[in-house]
Amino acid sequence: MRLIIFGDSYAQPYPHVDWVWTNQLKQFDSVINHAVSGSSIESSINKFYEYFENDYATTDKIVFLLTDSCRAPIVHNDYNPEWACYINVLDVQQKTGRDDKGTQSGMEQHHTDYADYYKTVLNYTDPKINYYKYFSVLSMLNNLKNDIIVLPCFETYTSKLKLNENIILTKLPLIEICNAEIIGRHADVTWIYPNLDFRLNHILPDNHKIFADTITQCFQTRQDQFRLNNFKQDQIGRRNAHKFMWIKELL
Repeated sequence: MRLIIFGDSYAQPYPHVDWVWTNQLKQFDSVINHAVSGSSIESSINKFYEYFENDYATTDKIVFLLTDSCRAPIVHNDYNPEWACYINVLDVQQKTGRDDKGTQSGMEQHHTDYADYYKTVLNYTDPKINYYKYFSVLSMLNNLKNDIIVLPCFETYTSKLKLNENIILTKLPLIEICNAEIIGRHADVTWIYPNLDFRLNHILPDNHKIFADTITQCFQTRQDQFRLNNFKQDQIGRRNAHKFMWIKELL
């Protein structure tokens, strides 16, 4: 039995690190991870399309992460999907309310070269209107009989769409798990985002185990088992961040 994953940095594969959540799901014969850090929903849909047309099996279980709907929608062989998380790279008003800035090598030069395009996209971007993208993903997945978990990354999403029993749409945005690890988060979390967030998949090692266990429980019960109180909180702050710097070496 295989597990197939689609999404962004919350599921970015780290094949050399045993403790990340995507590598702790030992009940599967194989885990095929199509997640790409910084990528858009459109990129995930494209990867799902390629999987469905070429490698789909009715016995597969699927995890699909709903990333920020406001990322750049380009899908092209010559376009690095990591460039999609562009918003704060530009010297323009941020209209989405997200702290969404990439740090990959070459990203800032790319956004400088194509600044007019990105400014135009941002000027005509509305997060509420973009909810249709979440709806499109759920409608697509609702045609399958596979057991599927859909994880919102940045915001809770609800719809009048009646989902089949094999699909679990969780309520807890993953960013809340990440933010809850930060000491004093109610005052300020900007110091860790985006350039200092060296946490793999944006969470610390202990919560990777809890995350993997929760994924397992969701599949077993066919119910949403994600609860913020089940995850460890208040672990990292300005004064002790240096103790976790060893994780940065794994990136």
